[in-house]
Amino acid sequence: DEDLFKSFPSTVPVVTFREETASSEPNAKAIGKEIFNEGEYLDGQIIPWGKLDKLRQNENLHRVESSSSVLDRFVNRYNQWPIIILASVTLSLLAIFLDWSSTWLNDIKYGYCSTDVFKVRSACEPSSWKLYGGNHRGMAKSFADLVIVLICTVVLSFLGLMISSANSWIFKSGISELMAIIAGAVNNDFLNWSIILKKYVSLIFIVACGGLLLGYEGPLIHISCGVINFFLNFLSGQFHIFNNLNNEVVRREFLSIGFVIGISLAFGAPIGGLLFSLEKLKLGKRFHMLMWNGFVCSTIATFIFFKVHPFKKITINKAFTVDLANGYVLLELIPYLFVGLICGFLSLAFNSLQLRLTEFRKSSKCFSDSKAIQYLLDHPIAEITLLATITTTILYPLKFSDLTMNDLLVTLFHDCTDPNKSNNNSQSVCTAKHETLELIYYLVVIFIQSNLAYTLDIPGGILLPSLVIGGLIGRIIGRIVELFQIHLGSDIFAQCFQEKRNCVSPGSYAIVGAASFFAGVTNTSVAAVVIVFEITGAVTYLIPLMMGVVVAKSIVELFDSRGFYEMWLSKTHKNYLAPETVESLKLSPFSDVAISGALKESKNRIVYYDELIQIKEFIKKLDQIIEDNNFEKELINNDGFVVLQSVHNRSLVGFVDYASIDRLVRLNGHSDSTLISFSSPESEVNNTAVLNLSRYMKSRKELFIVNSRYPLLSTYDLMEKMLVTNLFVCEDTTDGEKFRGVLRISDLTDYIRG
Repeated sequence: DEDLFKSFPSTVPVVTFREETASSEPNAKAIGKEIFNEGEYLDGQIIPWGKLDKLRQNENLHRVESSSSVLDRFVNRYNQWPIIILASVTLSLLAIFLDWSSTWLNDIKYGYCSTDVFKVRSACEPSSWKLYGGNHRGMAKSFADLVIVLICTVVLSFLGLMISSANSWIFKSGISELMAIIAGAVNNDFLNWSIILKKYVSLIFIVACGGLLLGYEGPLIHISCGVINFFLNFLSGQFHIFNNLNNEVVRREFLSIGFVIGISLAFGAPIGGLLFSLEKLKLGKRFHMLMWNGFVCSTIATFIFFKVHPFKKITINKAFTVDLANGYVLLELIPYLFVGLICGFLSLAFNSLQLRLTEFRKSSKCFSDSKAIQYLLDHPIAEITLLATITTTILYPLKFSDLTMNDLLVTLFHDCTDPNKSNNNSQSVCTAKHETLELIYYLVVIFIQSNLAYTLDIPGGILLPSLVIGGLIGRIIGRIVELFQIHLGSDIFAQCFQEKRNCVSPGSYAIVGAASFFAGVTNTSVAAVVIVFEITGAVTYLIPLMMGVVVAKSIVELFDSRGFYEMWLSKTHKNYLAPETVESLKLSPFSDVAISGALKESKNRIVYYDELIQIKEFIKKLDQIIEDNNFEKELINNDGFVVLQSVHNRSLVGFVDYASIDRLVRLNGHSDSTLISFSSPESEVNNTAVLNLSRYMKSRKELFIVNSRYPLLSTYDLMEKMLVTNLFVCEDTTDGEKFRGVLRISDLTDYIRG
């Protein structure tokens, strides 16, 4: 990991990290024991990627050198491609069915296509689309239609809730958890094939119900990673040629590729999906691997998606195509920048509202003065039924309330240019009597309701809602500018008046708003521009698009550098260090604090190399670790014992992970007289009643050691970039003398947040 140390040119002298080099020749058996370790890591434990990367390189080198033929070498080098290509094809087909089924179930609530009942509304000829009860109008007809829609909405949401209640990992989008897993955190159940299958089916019903205003784009990333993980596990376990892929380092690379495929299929944007993954994932020095593998697989997946999809009119690239005849005048850059400004502030409000709602639900589950709130929280069926019913009812009067969010974006991205297209989905907004007021009304509803829905125990994402909200903001501002041009802009838009045409395109403002709000919510920049550019093809408006994103992103960086998913990680993962926090820490008092100021008392985690401990006393120490970490697995499994030379000689000898020895000590039926020893085998007491744990101890040469003057800011940077879970503080960093304490990653997060 020498290249990673380039980030710390001024602090490297006080960092000591050396690996054991007992032999220059890689031992395949030993290496296999180290990295072919499925089930060895416990939930919440952080994998030392740096060490595993090097072991994998040695293992690959050994396989290549020991191969007897050119074919064997070729297979060992390229055997990952059949798996990721197979996963790409499979995911394309799954995405097609997800897109069609959720859209069809939503449309069938309102009517059907007389020529083909399985056609969705946007793929059916306007003359062939039949409403239930015919085209009769009246209060009774409208009420009957509303009842039908409400019944369908409640049934679909109920089915989605029942399926998703099987496991908590089905809830929400899963992007935050995937970011943590790819960054090194272990979660053995999250990618289980049964969870992925249930999430896929549940997601269809939740998106189709229409009353929860959540998208499938985020969960599709979780499903994508689950599918590629399934193929990796199955093929590496069944076929010998894939055996070398059955390790955690390769799994991390495959999950990164799955992340790219998922976001690429969600929006039909292979380049944008790749850039989004590079911006959001902690890949360290292996980002170049994702550049090529991810690009190839996302290209294959999106190509198949567009070519195989049976309804070409509802493929994402077709649905989002922008039809804008006019360009923009230079003066319009001011309102475009204003769109970015508003989207930046509202994206901060959106993320903040989500955190407040989550904290409210968490606190209300423990105690609440309102019996109604307590009842809803205790009865998820009543809660989701109420929310879906209210949303559907208050939106029903709107002309475009029957559209899916994908189709709604079509209406926002198109201008009202042809009154003859009033029956077309792309002109639905244009048929509204009070377009601007209805858009404002819908904006308020979706802004609050999508946040409320995301707190429920159901699958769903906020990527598509964030695009819709941004599109609504832009469309509203675009309509205002358009009205200004028509009624008051004879001087500013003189050329337009002379040519008797409208220069202002409300659809272009919707494009800028969608990209800007998306960038603000997710805290991305280039990815937001490219994704919206790919799904719209609005080349003419690329500069306004970029300017709006720059303004929105700047607002987010100024007030809160975290995106939506980083906020979730900070709340749900005690060991997560956000990379964006480093910049804000540079301007805070923490920039002058040394690591010694963040150290906590560690006497309960100290054992001595030259002393024997009764197993009863040692189990008490293990229990104390559990208690000190509030019984949280994520913290417990990254904790452990510092091994010092003796009571009088506080020289650091090594470190023993809790996860490595807990089961060994507790479950092997040791007698009460058994003694625990951390001495090396050469000095082991020749007594069968002694349990020697020295082989589970990481020696001083494998640890990161700094002195007490090491800056806390550099500590944060080191732990965040290299996934160091424990940093040891000694006055002598070479020999480990005068041990001062150990800083755990959870201690650092508590100190920063406190």
